[in-house]
Amino acid sequence: MGFKPSLKRLIGAPRHVPLVPSAGISGWSLPARLLRIIIDTAFMASVCLTVLFAIVSVVAIFLPLNSFSITIDDGANARQMPLTRTLVLFVMAVVTTYFAGTVAILHYLRLLFRTLLAGDPFQPANILRLRLIGAALAFVTLLGWGARMLVAQHLAVGAIDTPGIGELITPAFAIIITFTLAELFREGARLRRETELTI
Repeated sequence: MGFKPSLKRLIGAPRHVPLVPSAGISGWSLPARLLRIIIDTAFMASVCLTVLFAIVSVVAIFLPLNSFSITIDDGANARQMPLTRTLVLFVMAVVTTYFAGTVAILHYLRLLFRTLLAGDPFQPANILRLRLIGAALAFVTLLGWGARMLVAQHLAVGAIDTPGIGELITPAFAIIITFTLAELFREGARLRRETELTI
């Protein structure tokens, strides 16, 4: 049976060296604690908003909307357009789905951040979480952009401006960065696994 020495064994280093303090959040700096509070607060707010808009969507099914109208002013002239049930339900469904996607993003971000607090971020599960975050970002971005396009050109012409392709540039960079981080975490997990095998 062969013996393959490793640098860690030669210098007597422990098998796992925590990248962060093991004492928990109390051992972290103020920015780290603030970041965790922001993520948790945003997650709870997104959950509440998702439930709220879901309830409003259900209530809107039974509301008499024929007597309501919206004013559309394109700068040259103003006109009244009836507030149809189709428009209201479509907008409510899109907003509810948008916040549900945000809940999913923040949920996986919380799980990822939890592994960072534990000092073990390069886990195989985090690779999938980052990819799911990237996919959810792409979904909510295209959902919002496509819904605005549909409302502006078909459901309520002139009510809102037609979105341009340029509005997708910044979200596209965020999505690319997320998938890039997933690959970096995959490489980090592979290197950690190889290091463990050499010990």
